[in-house]
Amino acid sequence: MIKLLIIADPAENQAGLKRRLSSQRDFKILGFGKDGYDALVMVNSFKPDIVFMEIDGEDNNYMDIIPLFTAKSPGTRTIVLSVFADEDHIRQALANQTAGYLLKDSGHETIAESIRTISEGGVFFDPRIVAKAIPLISQIFKKENQGRYFPLREKKFIPPTLSGIELRIMTHVGEGRSDKEIAENLGLKPGTVRNYISSAIRKAGLRNRTEIAIYALKQGLASPP
Repeated sequence: MIKLLIIADPAENQAGLKRRLSSQRDFKILGFGKDGYDALVMVNSFKPDIVFMEIDGEDNNYMDIIPLFTAKSPGTRTIVLSVFADEDHIRQALANQTAGYLLKDSGHETIAESIRTISEGGVFFDPRIVAKAIPLISQIFKKENQGRYFPLREKKFIPPTLSGIELRIMTHVGEGRSDKEIAENLGLKPGTVRNYISSAIRKAGLRNRTEIAIYALKQGLASPP
């Protein structure tokens, strides 16, 4: 059985992917998440073969978290299902170790084929974007900083207004810990942890928990595995 983790938002998208994938007898869906941070926590728990991640929004920043899936679970690989066929999104997917990139209108058989191909150690890119992907691969490997953890991103300044406890919590978030785990580690209540996270998001100019995880890794608050 090929063990799958499905990441999509909203819930209707999760339901649509479930309908398309659950009919395959060799697929086993382990769970559903709504964003990159959910995926990071669930990968750590379930160790899936494939993370099937749908990207609908304009923001592709959370693709930076994809390398962490493999770090948390070496046998896990990621397929991106996207509405975007532009070079920027394809470049981000390649730079962040994505094993597959499909377009949103891909047929049932194409999706199933990609999952089976990647589970056997291959890669699978939608034929409609291969012509764009090949030269981008060459560009990426010519980058001097290609060996760094986030090759296409630059560090941001850490705001001095972030408190010590907020920085510690951001470190735990970057390591994929849940609110409950962070609370137990720091001797706090989960609600207090959530409040600190909201405050850290505001002070650092971020938008969500996934961006905190990426931010913590880029800033060296959490160590890349």
